[in-house]
Amino acid sequence: MQLVEAGKLDLDADVNTYLDFEIPDTYPEPITLRNILTHTTGFEDKGDGLFKLEASQVSSLETYVKENLPARVFPPGKYGAYSNYATALSGYVIERVTGMAFEDYITENILNPLEMNNSTFEQPLPSTLINDMAEGYNYVNGEYVKGSFEFVVGSPAGALSASGLDIANFMIAHLQ
Repeated sequence: MQLVEAGKLDLDADVNTYLDFEIPDTYPEPITLRNILTHTTGFEDKGDGLFKLEASQVSSLETYVKENLPARVFPPGKYGAYSNYATALSGYVIERVTGMAFEDYITENILNPLEMNNSTFEQPLPSTLINDMAEGYNYVNGEYVKGSFEFVVGSPAGALSASGLDIANFMIAHLQ
C-alpha cells in the first residue's frame, strides 16, 4: 500500500503491467493487485514445492513465480481463497517496481520503522537472530524431535521470522 500511496502501483491495473512474464488471460477480467490483496485471484490452490529444508533447494522469488504459475480456475473477484502463489507474486511486483529485493524493501520500509528489530524475511536466519527464535518440533514415535528450519521458496507467502514483541509492534501500528 505504500507503493500505491506513492503512485507507483495501481490496485486496479492488470498485474501483467508490473511483470516481465504474462499471466494468461483465461478469463476476460485481468487479475489485479486488488484481487491479490483480497485473495480473489481465482488461482488454483497449489502448495507443492513451497517449503524446503535446505537452503540449496531454494530458488529465487523470480524463478518461483515464473515456474509455478497455477491455473486460473475462477474469474478474478468471484471467490475468496488464500493463494500462496498470489502472495509471492505480490512480493515479486514489489521487487520489479522498486528494484530492491523483497526482503530488503520490507526491512527498510516496514520492519525498521516499526522497530521490529528481531524480525526478518531473510533465509536462513541471520546468526544474530537464531538464539531469539522458537524452534519447531515433530512428534515422532512418542517423543518430540527438534526439526530443522523450514525455507519458504515463495518467501512473501510465509518466510517471516519474528519475535512476539515485534508482532506486537506490528499490531500496534495497525491499531494506530
